[in-house]
Amino acid sequence: ELVRVDGLRRAGRVDALKQAEALRAEVEAADHRPLEVEWRQLVGSLAARPGSYERAEAELGRVYRDAGAIGADEVAAAAAVQLVKVVGVDRARAAQGEQWALSAEVLVARLGQERGLVGADLLGNRALLARAQGDYDESIALHEQALALREALLGPAHPDVAATLNHLANAQRDRGDHAAALQSLQRALEIR
Repeated sequence: ELVRVDGLRRAGRVDALKQAEALRAEVEAADHRPLEVEWRQLVGSLAARPGSYERAEAELGRVYRDAGAIGADEVAAAAAVQLVKVVGVDRARAAQGEQWALSAEVLVARLGQERGLVGADLLGNRALLARAQGDYDESIALHEQALALREALLGPAHPDVAATLNHLANAQRDRGDHAAALQSLQRALEIR
């Protein structure tokens, strides 16, 4: 059931959080800590929206701690990667976002996933954090690295590639490179 609700999240369904929350009793009744950690990660991911960032931070922070305690490094890494954006960008606490980036880097490296999707996610969130701090050159460089990884892993026509191109265009625009931003946006639109 968690996989189905995660599919709703990926499809952008606004009712996914409500459906995830409806699973709480079942998850708690199962009394299986890895399942609870997975459920919390889903809820935290779904809560990472305007108006719910505080909840997302709390849920994802607990996921990081609990996943680390049971040796679920993949889940802990994913939570730390999300916290880079939730804390550093969405909640505008850049220094703490940088600390989450360091924690995420350790786990991503331990897992050997620097060139994997979680590595691409970390690069993308670090890029968003750099942009939020006004470091557009760093943001662009990180987005370009994330883009290269996503294209290699997912193919050039994947929606995540389009989203990365959109973020890259925003940083290019902020730097004043309007021609490059337009090119990135056109590529993103061709995918969507």
